[in-house]
Amino acid sequence: MQKFSNARLALMTAEVYRNMKMQISKKGASIMELSSGILGFVVVAVVAVVGFLINAKLALQTTSGTYAYNATVTVDSSMQTIVSFLPIVAIVLVGGFVIVYLLRSFGPGGGSA
Repeated sequence: MQKFSNARLALMTAEVYRNMKMQISKKGASIMELSSGILGFVVVAVVAVVGFLINAKLALQTTSGTYAYNATVTVDSSMQTIVSFLPIVAIVLVGGFVIVYLLRSFGPGGGSA
């Protein structure tokens, strides 16, 4: 049995990891990119929902006509505007992933890869 130093083992581990990354299929790489995009989209949606809930609680605790109530109304309308763009962002993400998948499947030269 061979004995390796820690530095040699680290280099061998890095080489194995690099080879594994290179062997990921085109479909696998596209799915990994898709999952990170979906995760980002879900995080934005969850943050928006939490923001709506916090703002709703603040609006219930303030009286009409005060600066705090006016601020909650302004925040609510601003958040509704931002959230209305989420379906557009979702469509753009899906379209981008479809384009990336097609380019990786058929190659940049129209299938003559």
